[in-house]
Amino acid sequence: MYTLLIVALMSIAVSLHELGHAFFMRKYGIPMQEICVLGIGPKLLEWKWRRIFGEVPMTIRLIPLSAFVKIDKDHKCSDPVAEEHMLSAGVSANLIVAMLLVVIGVFLEARSHSWEQIDSVKLGSVLSVGTSIGLIGMLMWRFPRFAAYSVACIGIIAGSVIAWGVCAFIKERFFSGQAGVPLEIGGPVMLAQQVSEAAEQRSVAMCFIYAGAFSLNLAMVNCLPLLPLDGSRVALSMFGRWAPSFMSRHADRCKISMFLAFVIFIGIIFGSDISSLIQKIIR
Repeated sequence: MYTLLIVALMSIAVSLHELGHAFFMRKYGIPMQEICVLGIGPKLLEWKWRRIFGEVPMTIRLIPLSAFVKIDKDHKCSDPVAEEHMLSAGVSANLIVAMLLVVIGVFLEARSHSWEQIDSVKLGSVLSVGTSIGLIGMLMWRFPRFAAYSVACIGIIAGSVIAWGVCAFIKERFFSGQAGVPLEIGGPVMLAQQVSEAAEQRSVAMCFIYAGAFSLNLAMVNCLPLLPLDGSRVALSMFGRWAPSFMSRHADRCKISMFLAFVIFIGIIFGSDISSLIQKIIR
């Protein structure tokens, strides 16, 4: 039950990320062919939300691994600021969802205990962080330029943290002769382990808080300047405004560099997963 609740809340976070993109595509007149709110592969369900998205079909597909919005690739947004706002919308949606899930989780946790049993400092800290994140998301939703700069800043911070973790791991493992600090980066295997650990606590409140943390992580990863993530496209658009002559000559090289960095990032993620599986087998 608890595992299903966490997976359902995580799926909502993924779906709302794409719906955030779709909402601003509709607002800025970008023609859409399909809004897949969850999954890849064969279609399971199809409907239309005419009040918000008009005649654009919305679908759920068989394999619930991601979501996407299918657009006409030949159509380009004429306003770069509007394009950046559209690309940032998924991140802002995830930040708002993270706030809502954390607030609900803190409320449920407080309600399930007497005041004497509540760790008010811990819950207050989680609530403060969650609320601050949500406020940033709301400002990003409202103000286009703030959204673009926020994505850039979050991407720099997230990328720096990941780079520091990888460097610390390599230093301890290969140059210090020690077992090495754990590399807290992973893909599907690490995600499944964390969902299992959260479900073992058998707490609805912790399910909401964990799903909120997942939504926040989804936002931060999408801010990374790695092609094809949202952060890379926001960065390319911003550089196009700041240095149009440079980007006209080197845009392809920038895209190739971002894609290669993305391949390395995926390699680190799945390498960490494979390493953790091998260690479990050996033990």
